[in-house]
Amino acid sequence: MYVVHELRDKYISLLYEYMYDNKILVDWAFSSQETIKQSVEENYPNEIHRWPLLRAISSEGYVWKDKIIIILRNQQIGVDTMGKVEDLPLEVPFDSLKIDNIQSWHEFLIAKFSLTRKDFTIIVPITEGKNIEERWQSLSDTDKNLWRLQIKMNVSRQFYHLKGFDVLGDF
Repeated sequence: MYVVHELRDKYISLLYEYMYDNKILVDWAFSSQETIKQSVEENYPNEIHRWPLLRAISSEGYVWKDKIIIILRNQQIGVDTMGKVEDLPLEVPFDSLKIDNIQSWHEFLIAKFSLTRKDFTIIVPITEGKNIEERWQSLSDTDKNLWRLQIKMNVSRQFYHLKGFDVLGDF
């Protein structure tokens, strides 16, 4: 019995160390998931029971310049999993991230990472902070508006995914 507790304690310790090293991914992944949930509750309350990304997620994080690209993949069952933050392994056809090119950015990421309509991607500046609230406060107004736009884009894509099922399945 002692060995089991010792292994469990070691596992928990490693998990916390891993999460600390990838805290920016953890912060933005769970914040994104919670923001999606709030948006769905506000705009599509009858759909919340079947909305993607609200049960379990698998997340990935990629660094590009001074930004982190968060990818959330829908998981039907299971527990949330966090990947590690890595350098973006792609050649990017954009010089910067702006409101004018965010749709093209998303199309690029969806294609390159083979994301489905149930999945999610968002790009945010890398900022300092001990928690998501501090990271959010560090963002400029332009970056906050870009965040909101990306949330809206993702939620709309997911909504049309669900509505497509309704049309096809005659729900």
